[in-house]
This record gives sequence, structure tokens and C-alpha cells, in this order.
Amino acid sequence: KLSRMSAELRQGEFNASLTQSATLCLLLTLPASVGLWIHAEDIIRAIYRYRSFNEMDVLKTGGALRAYAVGLAAYAMVKVFVPAYYAMGKTGIPVVGTLAAIGTNIVLCSLWVESYGHSGLALATSLAAMANLGFLLICGQGKLWKIELASVGLSGVKITVASCFMGACGYQLQSYWHEIFGIQNQLLNVTGVALFM
Repeated sequence: KLSRMSAELRQGEFNASLTQSATLCLLLTLPASVGLWIHAEDIIRAIYRYRSFNEMDVLKTGGALRAYAVGLAAYAMVKVFVPAYYAMGKTGIPVVGTLAAIGTNIVLCSLWVESYGHSGLALATSLAAMANLGFLLICGQGKLWKIELASVGLSGVKITVASCFMGACGYQLQSYWHEIFGIQNQLLNVTGVALFM
């Protein structure tokens, strides 16, 4: 679709489609990020907590899941903008962005792995995705397209506020659930995660 718009020089439609895609991406990923952050341990516990995978493993894996959740929106937004570059025949820019992200990831991993362990590696991956997104936006906005950044930003703020309210309610529900049922029963853990999310 984007390729056809670009080939037919329908720049207005191209910009509108990209703006809509970016907004929809935020609508899907920001609530998911908040949910993953709030309920990280419960999700891990429901899926993996049995046999040799103990509660300490749950806590450590939950920390990594939180770190990955930080970059979920950025990672998804990259998947929106890279096809836009391809549609316009600018295939080199995403490659440079990917290489820059890999370099950022390597540097941050080497800095954080000793201090923060596996959670530091996950956070480095999230920040590398943000760096990649920033690079793609800087190279494209105003030069190849003009998405409505104010509109996307305002939508992002609204979605974030609503997601934080959702997260607060989910956290409260999670606390009540743990008080009543504890965390040892696997079936109740799965049921709890389904209710929280």
C-alpha cells in the first residue's frame, strides 16, 4: 500500500497512513508494556513456575521481562517506519539504523552486564530499539515524509495516562488476589493473570 502511494506520488495519503499506523502502534503496545511491567512475575509464574523453576527464577525472569517491556513500543514503531523507507526506495537508511542499534546494544551490554546481569542486557536491547527509532525519525521526518508528530504525541500521552490507570487497577487487583489465594497454586496463578490482563 505504501509503495503504491509513493509510486503514485500521493504524499498526503502516505503521510496520513504513516501517522495512523504510528498511532495504532502506540495504542497496541503502550497498554501491553504497562501490563507486562505490572504483572511480570505473575505472567512468568503462570507459564514457567513448576519443577526446578523456582520463585527466585521467577523474580529474575520478571526483571528481564520488565526491561524488555520498556522498549516494546519503540521496537514495534521501527516495524512501522522501516517499510516506509523501503516503499520510497531508501533501503540504506534502515540498514544504517540497524547497525547503529547493534552498536548501541553492544556498548550498553558491555557496560551493564556486570552491574545488572541479564536485566541489563534486556534493557540495553530496549534502549537500542529506541535509538533505532530515533534515527529513523530524524532521517525521515521532513525529508521523506511529514507525519503529524503533535497528533501522534498527544495520542501517546492519552494512551499512556489510560494505560497507567489500567495498570494501577490491575496492580490493586493483583494485590487482593495474592492476599486471598497466595502464589503457590499454578491454576490460580493462570486464572489471576487472565483476570489482571
